[in-house]
Amino acid sequence: MVKTEKKIKSVKKLITQMMPIIFFMIIGGFCGYLGGDYIGQLFANNESIAIRVLKIGMGLIALYIAIFIQIIIHEGGHLICGKMSGYSFASFRIGSVMIIKDREKVKFKKFKLPGTGGQCLMIPPRGEIYDFPFVLYNLGGSLANLVASGLFGVLYLIFPDIPYLSVFFAISAVIGVVFALINGIPLRLSGVDNDGHNIMVLSKNREARKAFWRQLYINGLITKGTRLKDMPEEWFSLPENANLNNGIISSMGVFACSRAIDEMDFQKAREIGNTMLENSDGLMGIHRNLLCCELLFCEMIGENRKEEVDRLYTKELKKFIKVTAAYLSTIRLMYTYYLFIEQDEEKAEKQLVAFEKASRFYPHECEVKGERELLSYVQKKYYYLES
Repeated sequence: MVKTEKKIKSVKKLITQMMPIIFFMIIGGFCGYLGGDYIGQLFANNESIAIRVLKIGMGLIALYIAIFIQIIIHEGGHLICGKMSGYSFASFRIGSVMIIKDREKVKFKKFKLPGTGGQCLMIPPRGEIYDFPFVLYNLGGSLANLVASGLFGVLYLIFPDIPYLSVFFAISAVIGVVFALINGIPLRLSGVDNDGHNIMVLSKNREARKAFWRQLYINGLITKGTRLKDMPEEWFSLPENANLNNGIISSMGVFACSRAIDEMDFQKAREIGNTMLENSDGLMGIHRNLLCCELLFCEMIGENRKEEVDRLYTKELKKFIKVTAAYLSTIRLMYTYYLFIEQDEEKAEKQLVAFEKASRFYPHECEVKGERELLSYVQKKYYYLES
């Protein structure tokens, strides 16, 4: 019986992993068909190679602009539908450019989350944390992409013969549909759950709704300048027998680990991190790597066992560290690594320079303050051990 359940679980996991691949193959084939038709028209004309290359280049530029516009439309859809659902604004990000509302002031900052082209975070309405409106807020991006796609399609039909512009309208219409499907059909892409997946999980699980509400509310407080350690501890506790395979629920464990780090309770952070990694198959890739980073940090400033450092500092984690090199927590991690593992003060000093550069545009001042305290703690401990 146990073996059968394991086989079923393995098959479900395989299907889940294959769905994005199959989906992108279908979308790629569709776009390839359109692109092939467009290129075929280019080569059907008696034009020079330079003109053909120019037209292909213009097509690629149109594709890039269309994607950029649809990202803005997608996040704008979340914003509008969130407002309609009673949410309040916290932050709006396209690429690495982020707009936040801090103490009634709108500020431009810089931040990028791996696996996402943008993000609109809003603060849910206060009150019932189990039955708050979540469908329209999550679905807003895909709805906006579909509406925009329809408008671009109409523009293409009205102006089919305008050079380049008609191609841009056609590409924008297709990209809008692609965005709507990628975000609306429940999937986990690049280790991140999409909007459709969130809706599916929240609709089925009461505890997931509670965790989702708390995450949005906590993020809203961070934007307003409240540190994790200053928030009530019970907000970060998981219920007994919590389903840690649920990505939304397990995310609260990541918040709890970060709160323990902010409190400088490194033993507690290690306990939480190890528990989550050992018991939560549903952790998103980015959350798993963040936990590994904090466990590595705690190990280096604690027992600093070589075998444990080597176990945690994997190729996968190194790739994640490279991608998130501008994160303050990553800079703090590498500062610690260069001091405690490589004992290279010159490299460590470069991390402090990188920290000052990154902190100027970092969106959350309370996190900058917390990371400064942690850097100071690491520095004092290292030079104390050296003396």
